[in-house]
Amino acid sequence: AKGASVDSKTKNWYAIKLVNDEVFYGQVLDVKADPVVINNVYYDYDQVKAKETGTAAAESGNLRLVKRGQETHGPAGSMDIVRAQVLFMEPLKSDSKVLQAILDYEK
Repeated sequence: AKGASVDSKTKNWYAIKLVNDEVFYGQVLDVKADPVVINNVYYDYDQVKAKETGTAAAESGNLRLVKRGQETHGPAGSMDIVRAQVLFMEPLKSDSKVLQAILDYEK
């Protein structure tokens, strides 16, 4: 049974880029749905800071991922995004650095 739970943890991870240039990472069970439902949402902390300060986020190898749900407004950690706001969704490979960081965090 352990193998099955690990499997579902690594399945259906996507990078979701929105029309406003924000990128979220999470598990999308149905990529054809509208709204697109994303579970276990993560985002790049530096992306948020860059938006607040108006500076471009440096493309560095140091991704500082934040799991959604810790914010002041207390979101549940999943997001429903209207399809029209999605620029693209791309699956993360199992050896993706982002996915590895997320899975380490989830342990």
